[in-house]
Amino acid sequence: MDAQGFQINNKFYMREFSFVKAIKAKSFNVVPELNISNIGRSTRLCIDFQTEKIHGLKLRTSPGTFHLKNSNIDSFIPVLIETLTNKEKPLVAVKNQQLASILRGLNLNFVNMEKGSFSVPSLKMLDEASTIGKWMCSLHTVFKTEHKRCGLRKSLMLWSWLNKKLDEERELSLAVIEL
Repeated sequence: MDAQGFQINNKFYMREFSFVKAIKAKSFNVVPELNISNIGRSTRLCIDFQTEKIHGLKLRTSPGTFHLKNSNIDSFIPVLIETLTNKEKPLVAVKNQQLASILRGLNLNFVNMEKGSFSVPSLKMLDEASTIGKWMCSLHTVFKTEHKRCGLRKSLMLWSWLNKKLDEERELSLAVIEL
């Protein structure tokens, strides 16, 4: 799972929420529900920087598309996690501190790929090793894709990396059994 959005006055406003599981992949357009009339010049510059240099998402959502409201995230995420997990795979994985904070706040169990013994490569290294190309999902409308973060693309890269690691562990286990 991954999320992209805006860090404004020490608060995260989600703008994109994505997940991948096997052949299922989805990115949700999230309305940040931020009152932009109260935004000062320095905050506006911060928003513009995040849009142009980090993820390419505009603060406002496009009209006429399905939107998930930021105020519904806390009730939506637990339901989604319940549909994505099972007895064999009881957890979701994230590599995003804002999303990890949201999941912790909801008392949900998850694997934080940025902590512990996972040795997950940096996003830059994952991107360089990726075979999925330099693309962004359709939510990113500011179009310089170089070094931009897309939640769906990042989720796909992490899913691919996790599956590769599981395959390597299976092969190693089989090699040990043969000895």
